[in-house]
Amino acid sequence: MTRQVEPALVIGVPVGFVGAAAAKDDLRASGLPALTNVSEKGGSAVAVAAFNALLRIATDESELPAGETSRPTWPVQ
Repeated sequence: MTRQVEPALVIGVPVGFVGAAAAKDDLRASGLPALTNVSEKGGSAVAVAAFNALLRIATDESELPAGETSRPTWPVQ
């Protein structure tokens, strides 16, 4: 397979249709940077939730004060 583009990330979470598990396996084996799951769960709602979570993480970390490299993922008292 040849690629015309090199995506930064592929979110591959198809709903459990026939061949979905194989498609997810192929994506994981492709060498592309990817986010996928191993269950039959999936679909557009799962893909959008994953994208929004990654966007929130990226936005939160881009606003860190100088010297901090990450924020805790649990509520801080």
